[in-house]
Amino acid sequence: LDLFEKPCERIPLGIPRLDASLGGGIRAGQVTEICGPPGAGKTQISMLLSAAAIASGRDHSGVPTCTDREVLYVDTEGSFVPERVEEIALGILGSEAAARQLLSQIQYVRVHSQVEQLALVADLASHLDRHRSIKVVILDSIAFHMRSGGSSSLGSDGSSFANHGSSDFSKRQHAMATMFHLLTELAASRGCCVWVTNHITVRSSGSGGAEAGAGAMAKVVPALGDLWAHVPAERFFVYNTNDFRGLLVHKSPSCPQILIDLSRECGVLFGTGSQRVVQEAQQPPAEET
Repeated sequence: LDLFEKPCERIPLGIPRLDASLGGGIRAGQVTEICGPPGAGKTQISMLLSAAAIASGRDHSGVPTCTDREVLYVDTEGSFVPERVEEIALGILGSEAAARQLLSQIQYVRVHSQVEQLALVADLASHLDRHRSIKVVILDSIAFHMRSGGSSSLGSDGSSFANHGSSDFSKRQHAMATMFHLLTELAASRGCCVWVTNHITVRSSGSGGAEAGAGAMAKVVPALGDLWAHVPAERFFVYNTNDFRGLLVHKSPSCPQILIDLSRECGVLFGTGSQRVVQEAQQPPAEET
């Protein structure tokens, strides 16, 4: 409740309609999740956020400029492409020098294992204390190392632990719960935006359970199970079909459920528009008359 009783900074995401619907962008002081299938655009939108969060200043002529804000980008899958971020920055700022300056304000960390990920999250608070200009922490993705690899991998929904002892499962569940708590506490105590990407899985339920045929119902849910489900204050789903790429605001205390057409709103990312789209995202809202 404290989060909503005092004004919080809004971080522009760079998607005009979404930023407007959210009151100026995603809220600092909380965990925000974007989830979807592979190739839907989670990393592209995360890279857009890393650029838009920094390039939200204005000079005396109203031209977009870099603020002193910094971004910490934690990459667990090796998907971050600095050249792509520089392209996005160039579309916002219109200057190669300014785009390179923006890129220098992104701290990048590559994480290769579950152990590295847990250790990094445990050290985030002290890192932000040493680097107080960091206002956005991006974890792309939170689920990759927690779902795959090694004898200690979780099941696809984060709640099953096949072929392993209950003791190992309990230890890993405790480690995950600690990581989730640290991310929530980091956002609230440091007043930063914690943005995480997540995979999705299909959960079956019904009278016959997961193995049932016609008697079971299936729904798409974020990975990592019920332990994670209630952590993010806001949740977005992204989709990509043959003829539509969309972002659904699934859960938000400040915005109704809306569906954003990313091909129209974010053509600079997805190839059906121009750099003008991102530039429009950076324009201050028109004054009401």
